Amino acid sequence: MNPVYTPLVPAIRQFNRFYSNIIGFLDQYITNSEFSSAEVCVLHEIGQMEECTSKKLARELKMDAGYLSRIIKRLEKHNLVDKIQSAKDGRSYFLRLTDEGKKSLTELEELSNEQIAFLAAQLQEQNKKGLIEGMKMIEDALAGSLQVFKKRPRLAKQTER
Repeated sequence: MNPVYTPLVPAIRQFNRFYSNIIGFLDQYITNSEFSSAEVCVLHEIGQMEECTSKKLARELKMDAGYLSRIIKRLEKHNLVDKIQSAKDGRSYFLRLTDEGKKSLTELEELSNEQIAFLAAQLQEQNKKGLIEGMKMIEDALAGSLQVFKKRPRLAKQTER
């Protein structure tokens, strides 16, 4: 490891643990809605993605195809997602939210927004502004590195013996 960046690594890891705990705290309420955070994430992406296929979804979410398939089956069972056969290629299916799926996603997003608003309401105004600026600074600082990192082979494969 480059010694110049040694202090940066534990600082990023500490922030990640802290932030993961915050997200985990917020997600526990979404989980109580009967959906896991992964399922909510899949619902959200299906609702946002044009011509959404399982393959595109797995790539976007960096999710194992088998795990994603199980999530999609569960969402179909709850009538939140359905598959439409492609008119161009009969082997391909597009995923889309059903009306019930759109309604559920809207409710879940409203719940999440309320939770974050409650958390933010506890902050002083100067801390709210600082938090926004800090999050933007982190995004800007890491955005370029993230693009390079995404193209890098998986670290686990590099360390296999």
